[in-house]
Amino acid sequence: MTDFHSHADAPELGRFGSLYVRASGRTRGQPPRRRTILSVMPWAVEAVQAYLADVRPRYRAGHRPALWLTERGGRLRAREIEQRFATYRDALGLDGALTPLCMRNAYMAHLVEDGADPAFVQEQVGHRCAADAVHREEPV
Repeated sequence: MTDFHSHADAPELGRFGSLYVRASGRTRGQPPRRRTILSVMPWAVEAVQAYLADVRPRYRAGHRPALWLTERGGRLRAREIEQRFATYRDALGLDGALTPLCMRNAYMAHLVEDGADPAFVQEQVGHRCAADAVHREEPV
C-alpha cells in the first residue's frame, strides 16, 4: 500500500501514478533492489481504486501493508495468484495456455503497438536488454 506514489507526468492519477516494485531478490547484506513502474492505463488505476474502496476492506486488512490479501488477511503470493488465475480461466473456458505471464507479455505488446519507446517498455518490465522486453516471448 505504501509503494504507490504520484507521478509528475500523470497528476490526474493521484497517488497511483507510479508503483515501486521489488526488482530482484536480496543480495547478501543488501535490501531488495526496487524499480518504478509508471501507471499508463487509467482504467487500471480505476480498478485498483475500486478494489481498495470495495473489496480490500472486507478482508479486515487494518494497517497491513500488502495490497493483495488472502481470505485470512495474509500477503497473497505469486503461486496463489497463478492458481486463482487458472481457476478463473478454466471457469470461463479460456485456453489453458493463458497465464499471468501471457498477460504481462500482452501488456508489453500493447505498449509497443501504441508507440511506446522500447527503452520505456524495457524499464516497465525490468528487462536488461530492450530486445528482451520487445521480442522475448510471443504475446497473446
